[in-house]
Amino acid sequence: MGADDPESSVCAAHALAHRLRVELDVLADGRGLDTAAGYGPWPALLRWALYGSVPVADRFDSAPHTAGWSPVPEGAR
Repeated sequence: MGADDPESSVCAAHALAHRLRVELDVLADGRGLDTAAGYGPWPALLRWALYGSVPVADRFDSAPHTAGWSPVPEGAR
């Protein structure tokens, strides 16, 4: 997030990141980090938000790999 983001305060962003158990990076001279400001789109973030998985790309291989939560099959508990 940008420190001068008009949509959210840094304090609110930290609270949200804590609840989601994710890291937060704050750009000191940044404003909103959206497509209107020239950032994104971020398909990895959308996939995480919709499906709870993160596509991981090896830096030597451009093909994405999915790493994330897997449900426990019924009866396996």
